[in-house]
Amino acid sequence: MSNYPWELLDARKELYQAILNGEIPRAFGLLDHHFPSISRCPSHKTMFKLRCQEFIEIVRSCSIIQAIEFAQRHIKPMHSLYPEETIEVSSLIAYPDPFHSCSRYLLSQDRRQHLADEVNRVILEWCHFATESALERVSKQDVLVRNEWENSKQQEMKVDEEIESREDEKMSL
Repeated sequence: MSNYPWELLDARKELYQAILNGEIPRAFGLLDHHFPSISRCPSHKTMFKLRCQEFIEIVRSCSIIQAIEFAQRHIKPMHSLYPEETIEVSSLIAYPDPFHSCSRYLLSQDRRQHLADEVNRVILEWCHFATESALERVSKQDVLVRNEWENSKQQEMKVDEEIESREDEKMSL
């Protein structure tokens, strides 16, 4: 593992793309190769989510027997740690057509994207790198400053109105 974020960029991009494409075994291989200390922690919630995604991809390929075997080997042993997630993903095999079930959201590209983002954040944290870019930090700072400025303007207006009200009261006396 490298000490510089830009040297890890290609590995992170390749891993991100593998997850987006639903190539979860490839993603685990990339994790093993580039970030072995992360992949060797199977009870880490994000690694479990990646295993769940692998199960989802097996269900997507319509291999129910393979999905059941995979669930028994990788999902069921984690049930005590992650009962809700285990039940949620294993429900996919209950439907003849999971794409038209109430659990179809598990098969969405959005889910892959969120997982890819999460894995990327875990890698950045594990390597002690910033989990957000400088541009994101500047943007957040800008929003915060603008909000504070707007609040202070509103406070000033209230004070001005109160002063005017008191002056009007004095004039009427």
